Amino acid sequence: MKAILPLLALTALLTTSCSEDKAGVIAPEGCSSLIVKENVDGRGLVLYDVRERVYTIQTSVPGTPDGQIVGFVCGVLPEAFRQDSLLVSFTGTYTQFNKYSPPVASQEYYYLSLSRLEAIKGE
Repeated sequence: MKAILPLLALTALLTTSCSEDKAGVIAPEGCSSLIVKENVDGRGLVLYDVRERVYTIQTSVPGTPDGQIVGFVCGVLPEAFRQDSLLVSFTGTYTQFNKYSPPVASQEYYYLSLSRLEAIKGE
C-alpha cells in the first residue's frame, strides 16, 4: 500500500504537467496493435499533427528521394520535446495506422511507441 501512494502522486503530477502545452493533445487509440517495424537510433523531426491532435516524429525512408515515415507518438510526449521541427534521435516500434491513408503516396503512417528519445543539439 505504501508503494501505491508515491505512484499515484507521480501519475497525478505527470498528468497535470503534461497538459499545459496543447490542451487538446490525445493519445492515439491504435498504439497497442501488432508491431510492424522498428527504428533503432533513428533521427527525425517532431511535428504536431492538427488532424489527429498528437505529436509525430517524421523520418526519411532510406533509398527514396522523398519518402517519409510519419509516426504518431503513443502516449504523452515530454514537454521538452513539444517543439515543431525539433531534431531528435529515437528508438521505438511502429504499429499499424489504419484510420486513413496518407495524403501523398510517398508517406507511410504508423503509430510510434518510443523507448528512447533525445534532442539533437547543434545541427
